[in-house]
Amino acid sequence: ATPTRTGYTFAGWYNEAAGTTAFDFSTPITGTRTLYAKWTTNGYTLSFDTDGGSSVSSKTVTYNTAIGTLSTPTKAGYTFAGWTIDGTAETSSTGYTYTSNKTAVANWTANGYTLSFNTDGGSAVSSKGVTYNSAIGTLSTPTRAGYTFTGWTIDGTSVTSSTVYTYTTNKTAKANWNVIKYRVTYGDGANDYVDVAQ
Repeated sequence: ATPTRTGYTFAGWYNEAAGTTAFDFSTPITGTRTLYAKWTTNGYTLSFDTDGGSSVSSKTVTYNTAIGTLSTPTKAGYTFAGWTIDGTAETSSTGYTYTSNKTAVANWTANGYTLSFNTDGGSAVSSKGVTYNSAIGTLSTPTRAGYTFTGWTIDGTSVTSSTVYTYTTNKTAKANWNVIKYRVTYGDGANDYVDVAQ
């Protein structure tokens, strides 16, 4: 008979437990005899899904043996948080107990950054924490005598509270202003006026 064993392939019957000499089935049986099954540990392919991170090559793993060296991928705006197989955390020292090829999935933690504010002469605005790939969140509206606030820009790009933060460093948002002009009328003519800033 051919026995089965999870994670192993049957490699024949042997005369000793160490599996040194295969039993010759043409040998006459003259008394009680014990034969020992020999097993070969199965090998499987472990692939890697980096979920948008840098690629990682697949590797061969052996059943009931430590998985071995696992690469650390990178992904802009995120910190690598480890591998999981079928939702279970796996490391280099974890024994491979699966009986089929598997795919390890990379887990990531979004990085946090500091967003500072340059009001360009307006009222002060405190810096705030922002998370990569998440909406910036509430943005204050500064004031400045003689000017109307027209919004914030980061590196020249307009941003609002709903803008998703896609920068991978701390940034400074700059306030933009329109000067308020006042009409000064003089004389008695229809066009006797001039528009001036404060």
